[in-house]
Amino acid sequence: MKSLMYMFIALFVLLSFEKVYSQEYSHPKSIVYDAARDRYLISNNQSGQVLALSNTNEISVFIDGELSSPRGMIIVEDTLFVVDMSVLKGFNLSDGSVVFDYIIPDATKIVDITIDEDKNLFMTDIQQRKLFMYNLIEGPLTPYNFLKSTYPNGIIYDNNKLFVTTYGIPAQIIVFDLKTWAETRYDFTNFNYFDGIVTDGNGNLYVACWEDMMSTDSVGKILKCSIDDINNLTVFKTGFWGPSDIYYNSIKNELAVPHYTGNRVSFIPMTTDVLENNPENQFFKIYQNEANSEIIIRFKNGFDNNLTIQVYNIFGQTIENDVIAPNQREYRINLSKLDAGIYFIRINNNISKFLITK
Repeated sequence: MKSLMYMFIALFVLLSFEKVYSQEYSHPKSIVYDAARDRYLISNNQSGQVLALSNTNEISVFIDGELSSPRGMIIVEDTLFVVDMSVLKGFNLSDGSVVFDYIIPDATKIVDITIDEDKNLFMTDIQQRKLFMYNLIEGPLTPYNFLKSTYPNGIIYDNNKLFVTTYGIPAQIIVFDLKTWAETRYDFTNFNYFDGIVTDGNGNLYVACWEDMMSTDSVGKILKCSIDDINNLTVFKTGFWGPSDIYYNSIKNELAVPHYTGNRVSFIPMTTDVLENNPENQFFKIYQNEANSEIIIRFKNGFDNNLTIQVYNIFGQTIENDVIAPNQREYRINLSKLDAGIYFIRINNNISKFLITK
């Protein structure tokens, strides 16, 4: 009887563990934002699932049992398209039911996907070194063959061009002009193993860089460059564990980064879009730092007494109330703690405002 009880306890613990494990990140590869439901969807490569991250940071399983090793994802209207080795699957965003299922001939390891205005899906196969294409109206198109030494990884479409990253040493960005299919390659001898790539709609590219094959010790980086100056690729953020298919959320104005080897997802607030320095304010000016995570208040002149700084929203609610010591040259406000909206800064009856979009 006692052994039977132990068996039930063991079974309960096992089932409980499986339930907890099924709602945890397990090599998260790709992330997209479902605006209609205000949630992120994340492909869990190792568990074969797609997870949902709610706006209250609760993780649940959205798709289970339909995929083996899901990687790249994209939302088209009310369908979530997921690449899974040699398969392209589509799921209804309302209930997760399968609405599209296509086995891609000759494909073996498709890793990322993007789409253009003509509903052409472009998919990179890192193993076959091909670019597979599928038009959602007319069906499959002729694949494009990369050079044998090229391992295509991340892909993004922007303004009639495809931007493709390569996974290797050194890493590359390959740009295709879709009008002519002319190919331009950019080599980066100071960076290795590129993964995801994304645009922010304002002329910038962001690239996930592993730096080493495993990237298990926070050596991963997010790089940044202008679309018009790709050679000038610089480090934007550091400290990632295998950053994979990064995603720019234009609604929340943040960069979402799945850590493939770190089993986590991080979100980077991009910027405040508007700073308004009141011309009548002769006391201080406001700026944003390069990482777009803080508002910096710089004082034009010194002062002898303590001053009170107030930050309040459009409803007059005080968000921050602090004291500035004499002769302090600047004061910083952390934007991660603030919701989207218009805010006002008051110091010594001088007022300026700034706008946060997330």
